[in-house]
Amino acid sequence: MNERTRLISWEDPDQAATSTFAMPGLEAVRAMFRGEVPKPPFGELLDFEGESADEGRAVLSVAPAEFHSNNAGTAHGGLASALIDATLTTAVLTVLPEYHYLSTLQLSIYYVRPLLINGEKVMAEGKVAHRGNTIVTANAEIRTTAGQLCVHGSGSFMIRKFSPK
Repeated sequence: MNERTRLISWEDPDQAATSTFAMPGLEAVRAMFRGEVPKPPFGELLDFEGESADEGRAVLSVAPAEFHSNNAGTAHGGLASALIDATLTTAVLTVLPEYHYLSTLQLSIYYVRPLLINGEKVMAEGKVAHRGNTIVTANAEIRTTAGQLCVHGSGSFMIRKFSPK
């Protein structure tokens, strides 16, 4: 066997939450993308990168790597599912006021083609479709750098008010 190892480090998520909850969502997302606020540990684990964010829209990326692989030699479907969920929640976060957060209520994923482990990034773009007082819906797509659709999905999210401790 040819064993490989990977070392992961991350920032305290409670400190990140404390600093970002006081900001409007779009400001918090942009601060995270600029590296001024730590990204979530799960994003660190999977190597997600924030590319851009506007109100109601977010773009994240990942370069599928060997540690993401399944036994077929492509990226495990869970990577795509996690990227869709992270992109959707980031897009939704951009429309929230300060001291609010969200919880995923429903997530639907449609796999069109596998994410290849070829050194190239895939880009996930999420857009808010509807924002109500308590429920937000959004859609996302993962595409190759050549624009080929790999995965698309949608989700619904509950908005909650955060009460600082």
